[in-house]
Amino acid sequence: MPLRPRKRGQFFEVPVQDMVLRVSGAPDDLYEVARAAGMHFWEQIQSYAIRNPAFRTSKGPLDVPPDVPEIIARMAAEAAAAGVGPMFTFQGALTEYVGRTIARAREEVLVASGGDYYVVARRRSRLHVFPPLGGDGELSVVVKPELGPQGVFTTAGRALLPAETGDGVVVVASSCMLADAAGAGALAILSRPKSFRTALAYLRGLAGVHGGMIVRGKHIGVVGGLELAA
Repeated sequence: MPLRPRKRGQFFEVPVQDMVLRVSGAPDDLYEVARAAGMHFWEQIQSYAIRNPAFRTSKGPLDVPPDVPEIIARMAAEAAAAGVGPMFTFQGALTEYVGRTIARAREEVLVASGGDYYVVARRRSRLHVFPPLGGDGELSVVVKPELGPQGVFTTAGRALLPAETGDGVVVVASSCMLADAAGAGALAILSRPKSFRTALAYLRGLAGVHGGMIVRGKHIGVVGGLELAA
């Protein structure tokens, strides 16, 4: 079954500064809860970035003090695991922060922002990737509930990507932050010549990454337990 609203109106959009999150599987009366969570996340990031500008600008792993807010520590840790800077996890962190808040009141929820998804599912579901990657038909990632809450990164819908990286990248991980960080790391590798296999090996070696896919021209590489459906 596709992970989409079962009937018209069973989703709402939440603006957070210059970003918009789409929340599916939750009633409209949770809008203010989602909005408050998004703004609280934003305020924590902005406040910490003022005190530590390197958190915003570092392209590589960054140590943070033990007394920082939990979301700051998680962003830094997940980014470091993938070998990138903390802000490469920003969009995924916001998506997951709101998603976790909604999940306290709902058993099943999907929060999307651009190419990021935070998914809590009770049954095997298909998460569509738009636009299609490397082909003319629809491509979906199968969400496996036995893996628990999951984060999905996809280059679909992202306007700013490094040149010559490939037609598409998908990463499914234990968190949106790790999925984002792994996606950023893979894209950095793909910007180099003859890097297709290297990028796949990178994704395969990251703990917490359930699976990944890279599409470049007619070449498609899949690692881990990623399951795809047309």
